[in-house]
Amino acid sequence: MTGWFVGAELGYSPSVTNYVNQTNNPAFPFLTNITYALPINLGFGYQWYPWDNAGFKFRGYVGCASYNSKVSFGNEKGNQNSQAIHYGVEAEYLYDFIASQTHTFGLNIGTGYEFGSFFGQNIQSKLKERTVTDELKSYTSSSWTSSIGIHYFYNVNHQFELKYRYRSGYGYDDGGKVDVDYGSTSGTSTFQYASTPKGSIIFAYNYKF
Repeated sequence: MTGWFVGAELGYSPSVTNYVNQTNNPAFPFLTNITYALPINLGFGYQWYPWDNAGFKFRGYVGCASYNSKVSFGNEKGNQNSQAIHYGVEAEYLYDFIASQTHTFGLNIGTGYEFGSFFGQNIQSKLKERTVTDELKSYTSSSWTSSIGIHYFYNVNHQFELKYRYRSGYGYDDGGKVDVDYGSTSGTSTFQYASTPKGSIIFAYNYKF
């Protein structure tokens, strides 16, 4: 049961909130937009079983996700675009209710730390005659993570996991801020913005060497 592994994760984040606020313009509404995401991660790590039916799994991972959403400015419609590269480490405790060379089934709980580098940030406002795009700066934030789920191993080498991973960080105050210059007639506007991917349901496959 002990050894190195490589694998992949496919997630579903059902409720990601995007925020954008023009902080120096009281007339600009504080916008919150709900979207979903399908994050994909690749990972590798080491699994250590010091006991017959309990052990630990240590992994590092990197992946990507898109958090694009629709926005509404009164009668005007638009898009808030946001993509991210996520990378982090995680440690899990595994307890097996069924443990054999052919079939292993059990519970896993974990904790870790993750970084998110958010890029491709912009707001597109669709006016009657044209589309206006406000380019926003990329930013990086981070979060503690916690997870709980179940696992099934077939012939020890083929490992499947279904779990829920929660991120306590990635709040509005952890996002980006940028000054956008509209020229001499409109002046400069300060935008504060963030994407907040809090929770994900994750299906993972790992191959243990």
